[in-house]
Amino acid sequence: MKLTFLTLALATILTSCNDVITQEQCENMMCTQQFAAVTVQFKNQSGDLVQVEDFSAVIRRTEKPTSAVAHKSSFPDNFYPIATDADKNILRTEGDIIDVSARHPLTKQTKTAEFVITGGKCTCHIAKKSGPEVIIFD
Repeated sequence: MKLTFLTLALATILTSCNDVITQEQCENMMCTQQFAAVTVQFKNQSGDLVQVEDFSAVIRRTEKPTSAVAHKSSFPDNFYPIATDADKNILRTEGDIIDVSARHPLTKQTKTAEFVITGGKCTCHIAKKSGPEVIIFD
């Protein structure tokens, strides 16, 4: 009788713990204190860096800009922020497409590129799945 009770109690505890552990894994994740950001640079055909006009980074699914764009002044010159950890919770774990666009100040040529960036509530940091490091004007 004691063995049956102990077996039943142990089985109940183990199955209920699995649900609790799964729910708490996200809340109790151990993350580094680094602040992740995905950036891009723009260059001309000669390889010179270009400070662009009308830079935008828009999440295609929501049609809203990432919060990183508003904080461009926090980044070094010629590095344009596409997304940061501040955008983590609005990005999907499997990745979101972010459409990036900017205009060359002299030639007025507009270049666009597509980035896929992952995030999600239960991730520590955003990460770039695809997209260029540098966008080159013709």
